[in-house]
Amino acid sequence: MINPQAHHNFPWTFREWFAKRGINVNNPNYGRWVEGTPPGSHQIWSAAYEDEWAEYIYQVNPNATARDIFGFLDELLRSGRFPSR
Repeated sequence: MINPQAHHNFPWTFREWFAKRGINVNNPNYGRWVEGTPPGSHQIWSAAYEDEWAEYIYQVNPNATARDIFGFLDELLRSGRFPSR
């Protein structure tokens, strides 16, 4: 990577919601390196990524279990919309 940046796979904005479900958003196992701008798209998709989580947390599954949350994370990462590079 030319401009690597750390990325929280579980957005820090919602850290308290995740913590209530036993997920520490700062755990390095729940993060990844992404290509920053330039040349990567991290800043371009970061807001949309957080919006996906907000919708999930507030509308789709506000009572999600840790298992549900990891399933949703897997969906987001496999969607191709939020690439590391």
